[in-house]
Amino acid sequence: MVASGVTGFNRNERVGWGMAHRLVVDLTDQDQVVVSTWHAGELAPSPIGEPYPVQVPLDEQALEDLRWYVEDYLRVPYGVYKQRGPQVAARIRDWGQTLFEALFGSEAARLAYAALRPGPDTELLVRSASARWLSLPWELAWDPMRPAPLAVELGRRVDFCQRQACHRHRCHRGHACGCCW
Repeated sequence: MVASGVTGFNRNERVGWGMAHRLVVDLTDQDQVVVSTWHAGELAPSPIGEPYPVQVPLDEQALEDLRWYVEDYLRVPYGVYKQRGPQVAARIRDWGQTLFEALFGSEAARLAYAALRPGPDTELLVRSASARWLSLPWELAWDPMRPAPLAVELGRRVDFCQRQACHRHRCHRGHACGCCW
């Protein structure tokens, strides 16, 4: 059975494996997104669809507002910050949905996400060799059809990784697991 037109993905393969399936999002230095699935038991991810262009989804003011909210307002949520804090908080969902659209901006990427999303053993891995891409608050990515950001819903099953040129390195956890191939 092929799920939602995503070639090579069989939902029934997930049953009973006991290992995670990853949805891998690679952000390239050429400002493109490559979405892949990496099923339990496979040695490497399999790209889904064609790479598609992406632009930095949040401007400098949005990033500064988020920084201020997390680093300043949440420590001292009163006084002069009392009015600005709720205004910034009200925009977090919109920013998260903008980030989600950047990650899953093609039909093939959305289909792959929809096929893997319901699984309790699904992980999301965002990778890039560029600090510019990894410095964005991908934890806030928010599926418009869900009640909370992906990082909240998936918990520790959302990870960020600096993609290396060589697959024989240790990942950020110190494991030679190949998560950054």
